[in-house]
Amino acid sequence: MDAWWVNARLELIAGNQAGVFSRRQALASGFSADQIVRHLRDGRWKTIRRGQYAENVDLAAMEPWDRVRWDHRQQVHAVMNSLRSGSIAVSHQSALMLHGLPIWGLELSRVHVTRLDGGSGGIVVGVQHHLGKLTEDELAVVDGRLVTSVPRAVVESACTASSFEVAVVSADAALREYRLSDEALARQLEQAQFWPGSTTARAAVRFGSRLSESVGESRLRVLLHDHGLPEPVPQVEFHDRDGFVGRVDFHFPAYDVVLEFDGTSQRRSAKRWPARIRLPDPQPSVRRETVARRSSSRGYLLDTWVLRPCTSREPTTRRDIPSRRAVSRGRSCLGGRACGPGRSWRTSRCRRRP
Repeated sequence: MDAWWVNARLELIAGNQAGVFSRRQALASGFSADQIVRHLRDGRWKTIRRGQYAENVDLAAMEPWDRVRWDHRQQVHAVMNSLRSGSIAVSHQSALMLHGLPIWGLELSRVHVTRLDGGSGGIVVGVQHHLGKLTEDELAVVDGRLVTSVPRAVVESACTASSFEVAVVSADAALREYRLSDEALARQLEQAQFWPGSTTARAAVRFGSRLSESVGESRLRVLLHDHGLPEPVPQVEFHDRDGFVGRVDFHFPAYDVVLEFDGTSQRRSAKRWPARIRLPDPQPSVRRETVARRSSSRGYLLDTWVLRPCTSREPTTRRDIPSRRAVSRGRSCLGGRACGPGRSWRTSRCRRRP
């Protein structure tokens, strides 16, 4: 049998399974048992789980959070290859990942599935088996795998999320990317009424907004909410007599203040953050970046804050968060060794101008 054809056939199978293939699929593609052992021994292939393999690829160029996502995706396909087809559905955060939604802060050390065959739940060989009744409307097929629907996966993962903030990130993304209706989420919340963690799920869905355009913006909304700051108006456009001026992430009309989340610098500083299961999206830090844009049609001055990732430490106390008075006056700490650009949140005591 032609070796090129064998490799091409297995590559086609693996390409539909995030690079994962089973021992049975390798044998069916023409590889012998000795060849499989040899490829594993010389490092061409690696073992994902028992009887499930993938080509050993260098992922050093990928961002840490992308590597975490890729590794979990491979684990999901390996698990689905190992279990009887139709007996389980990928669920919770594993389903969110297959649907292409952010999984920031969610626990990814295990693959999450829901049993459809009436089997028992629990943790088995790194797989969390959940019990629950799923209707046809609550199931979908993604990458050839049976998964729970987006509304179901959002509520499931919110119930098991470690915090309200983590649940809001997923809810915002689902509302934005899949245009979920309030009725669809309300039906899922009604079914999850007595689930552990359902209180967090209800609060996150109520707080969710399809106008948050990134993980950072969702987390910023929660940060403002947690510290009693005024609720901003998201995605506001400004115009003058000449037309469109710009669009801002958040606007506080009562204080003539706008907030911007800067996600590009988060990528630039990614090497300072170790890869871990909780995705390395650091706490934001505030730097006063430009003031002095006057909209001639509105006739007032807009103070602009650009949020950048923290490169020193994360805020630990309320004193590290700008106060309501600081927001209302547009005054935040603007410099100094302890509170300069790229540092953590600081108080509004310092009046130094950039």
